[in-house]
Amino acid sequence: MKNFFKVLLLQAPVPGAHNRLVAKPSAIPPLGLGYLASVLIQNGFDVKIIDMDIEDVGPTEIKQILFNYQPKIVGISSTSLTYKNSLRVSKIIKDVLPNCIVCLGGPHVSIE
Repeated sequence: MKNFFKVLLLQAPVPGAHNRLVAKPSAIPPLGLGYLASVLIQNGFDVKIIDMDIEDVGPTEIKQILFNYQPKIVGISSTSLTYKNSLRVSKIIKDVLPNCIVCLGGPHVSIE
C-alpha cells in the first residue's frame, strides 16, 4: 500500500546575501536529497525538494510553502557553514507546523 505522505527536503541557505551571490554560479544540485527523494518516491511518498539559495527562498517564502504543501516530514541538509540557518529554518517549520517531524542531516550532522 502506498503512503502518500508529503515530505519536503530542503537544502539550507548559506548565511549572508553576499555569500548567496557566490553560491549560485557554483551551485551543485543537492544529490543527497535527490537520492533520498528517489527512494521515498519509489515507496509512495509525495516529495518536494527545495534548494533555498538557488530558489531564493527566505523566511516568508518558506512559511508560505509549508502552509500550502503541508508536509508531515521535513528533512534539512546542513553543512557546517549552513548549520545555524538550518536551526533557524527548523524553528520556522515548527512555528508553522508544530506536529511536523523535522530531521537534520548532511555533512555537518555526519561529522564525528
